[in-house]
Amino acid sequence: MIKYNDEYEAEIRDIVERNPKNYAKVLKSRGFKGRCPDRQYLVDYIYQCTPMLEDGVHAFKTRVYWTLNRLADFPLCANDSRAPHRIKAANVKNLRDGYPKYCDSQCQHEAPAYHESVK
Repeated sequence: MIKYNDEYEAEIRDIVERNPKNYAKVLKSRGFKGRCPDRQYLVDYIYQCTPMLEDGVHAFKTRVYWTLNRLADFPLCANDSRAPHRIKAANVKNLRDGYPKYCDSQCQHEAPAYHESVK
């Protein structure tokens, strides 16, 4: 069972909002002669909240996204014409958008909703 910490998540959100391009580097900061604080406790918390993600495949930014959104599994593909299945993408596009709506281009072109939006 994952124990979420609202204070840590608020601190992570603040860092992400103040450093939208290099928040991963800021979070992983180990401190530098007192100029920036050691935030290893936040990194440990992020890894604690995402034990289901593999180390080599999933980027740290994906782990941050899963932690802030409290995800426990990959989202479902939006294609209604197939049986429900999970998106296979290893990493999120960015923190605002998250995962793509469809798992791949074939699913996207088969989806009736996609054809209606193109018209």
